[in-house]
Amino acid sequence: ADNAIVCLRLRPPNKNEKAANSPVVTQCDEKSIKFDAEPLDATVSAASRYLAMLFTLRHCSYMFDRVFDYNSAQEDVFNATALPLVEKVMVGFNTTIFACTHTL
Repeated sequence: ADNAIVCLRLRPPNKNEKAANSPVVTQCDEKSIKFDAEPLDATVSAASRYLAMLFTLRHCSYMFDRVFDYNSAQEDVFNATALPLVEKVMVGFNTTIFACTHTL
């Protein structure tokens, strides 16, 4: 049996986050992300303040089986995550894709 894998797709900053110059994810590679949440002032968007609150420890790193950055194409995400499962379904295996999102 195969194990579960955990992938993360980062969304691009929204216009308020861009205007406030408020990065939360400061580093991203194919397997990890790094948060460096600085203290935020009132000019920073509510979404960024909320994310910073969730990740209150500075310089936190999180590991994943795969991380897709802001510029990842939908096709790349599908090919790396769903396509292998679709192929297994076609030969009779049960599979599950669980996707969730956090919107602010």
